[in-house]
Amino acid sequence: MVKISACVITKNEAENLPTWLAGMREIADEMIVVDTGSSDNTRQIAHDAGAVVYDFAWRDDFAAAKNYAIDRAVGEWILFLDADEYFLDDMGQKIIKELDKINNNQAVNALMCRLINIDRDNNNKFMGSFYQLRIFRNMPGLRYKGVVHEMLKYNDATPQLLVLPRDIYIYHTGYSAKVNLQKIKRNLKLMQQDIALHGETIAYYKPLADCYYGLKEYDKAVYYDKKLIESGVILIGSDIDVYLQCINALCILDKPKPDIKAVVNKGLEKYPESSDLNYQKGFLLYEDKKYIEAETYLNKSLKLYATKEQISSSNMDRSFFLLYGLLGDIASLKGTTEQAVKWYVKSLQKDPCVRQFFDNFYKIIKTRSNKVKIKFLNKIYQKENKDFLLRTLKDIGADELYLYYKELYQPDSLSSTDKIVKYFCGGNYNLAAENFAAVLNKNYKNIIMDILDKKADMPPGVKCILPQGYQTAFYQVKNKLKQ
Repeated sequence: MVKISACVITKNEAENLPTWLAGMREIADEMIVVDTGSSDNTRQIAHDAGAVVYDFAWRDDFAAAKNYAIDRAVGEWILFLDADEYFLDDMGQKIIKELDKINNNQAVNALMCRLINIDRDNNNKFMGSFYQLRIFRNMPGLRYKGVVHEMLKYNDATPQLLVLPRDIYIYHTGYSAKVNLQKIKRNLKLMQQDIALHGETIAYYKPLADCYYGLKEYDKAVYYDKKLIESGVILIGSDIDVYLQCINALCILDKPKPDIKAVVNKGLEKYPESSDLNYQKGFLLYEDKKYIEAETYLNKSLKLYATKEQISSSNMDRSFFLLYGLLGDIASLKGTTEQAVKWYVKSLQKDPCVRQFFDNFYKIIKTRSNKVKIKFLNKIYQKENKDFLLRTLKDIGADELYLYYKELYQPDSLSSTDKIVKYFCGGNYNLAAENFAAVLNKNYKNIIMDILDKKADMPPGVKCILPQGYQTAFYQVKNKLKQ
């Protein structure tokens, strides 16, 4: 079995480091923490977990700090994840198996691995994915270059790479809302300092675009994204991201549709098998009401995602709800209602709270029996979506379904009248009658008690509606009170 060194550089990472340490402890033979000046208990946490801790005087150079860690590693392979990156479940063991398989293949000295960005401040919501070099051999000449957004180089050239399968991935929380802005400002400052000294190079186009996008300076983001596209440089693992970011920024800026189409088409010329770019093309065609062409590109996007290893950044996991919904709309327009239902169900399973697709879906199944409708809705909705479902069912006048789910999710809140309506509409007439009788009995008793409390005679209007048995009971009680 190969020997693994896990390395990380830290500064005030007390919140993130325990998760990093827990994952690395399972697979690494040594853990090296290079601390660049923490004022919290980062160093103590690392030491208590069995890591070797080194101090490194920070000098605005990420590559220098990382190379310092590499120089102290003794393993055959190095896992160099950031402190806000971690493995879950059996990912570490999968990586060990891959390393055992390729250890003797000297044609490979570094591995690309999929990173999944999640927003820890938003219920770990998926934000996108891309490929990064995080695993490499411990060998001379293989070192980091660059003060920020540092890149691993082999004697100043690109290492000999192998891409790990898509089902092996690392979680990354560094783009969570709470911390992302601070990192962006720090990185931009470091780049601007280096550019002032050495000039602006192609290597800075992508990180500058990313920083300006994060700062919501979208015009500047588009400027650098386009400069990178025009340069022809290919960023392994992030090659599609420059197009997707440029498209998003243009949409946010509400730029003319031809400008957006130009970027999509340029991307497809270079990357015709990109699932993301085929989806973007299909979406634009749908907006132009070119539904048949749109359907072709949307289906192609799905097929590519399922059959091709997307060795690039991707936002597809957060786009599926819309892709499926658009295919549902197209199928509905074509009159293939059963296919439309399937697409809408898949769309709402991805995002149950999209009103547009719910309404389109319900129009198709509206005339079907409640039993069938409930079967469909149960495939989509769980208790955590109850507020949306109840609000929407009430809004569209689906009273029987509303009462069914209200009793299912909020049994204590169902009024007696709601129960009567539910049983009656569901054909349970005996139960409806029993509950109706109970309600009337309670109301009649309240009327009688109110009259007796006031020591009054029964008003003619009440006498007209009160059954004879209740009237008899009323006078019996009243006469006894007089005695």
